[in-house]
Amino acid sequence: MPTDPGNKRKADAQLSGAGTSAGLLGRLVAKVTALLPEDWSGKAGIRFRHTVRSLAGDADVAELVREGTKRVAVGAVSHQHAEAVKNYAEEERTRAEAELARRTLQARVRQEDAKADQEETRARMMQSEELLRRLDVFDKLRALNALPVWDQNGNMHIVKAPAQFEWDQARERLFDCGEIVSMLDSGNTTEEPGE
Repeated sequence: MPTDPGNKRKADAQLSGAGTSAGLLGRLVAKVTALLPEDWSGKAGIRFRHTVRSLAGDADVAELVREGTKRVAVGAVSHQHAEAVKNYAEEERTRAEAELARRTLQARVRQEDAKADQEETRARMMQSEELLRRLDVFDKLRALNALPVWDQNGNMHIVKAPAQFEWDQARERLFDCGEIVSMLDSGNTTEEPGE
């Protein structure tokens, strides 16, 4: 491409003065547009070929360009392949987790049933302990001529027993009828009337 002599002087002035230190060029940015064979025959074309030869060494420039293009293509394919492998691994992990959850569902149900049975047994044991403790408190307070009375909320109040108090009947009525029935039902023990 033909060069304008005014532009050439301006470029030479910029290269010789600014950005140089002790005659060394610090940085060079060049935009070259060579479209015709004549554009490559001038001083700029000679410099360009010399620079490319010094960077490429003994290697063929066309071969370097082909290899660079091949590397870019392989890099893009490798990236796409890595993304596909990642997506496949995520899908497989999701499938494996779903299959594991399906296979362990019955075991989890059995485990939850066992926990529920254990909690129910614990509740029955606590209820039995409470009833035994009530009897123990009743007997201790009887020795002190005091009477335990439970209100509707299950709170215990202690009152002085009257002089002619019937302790044996009070002990039999110590528990609510519902508590005794629930104990009998949970223990599956039924007594025939008249035994």
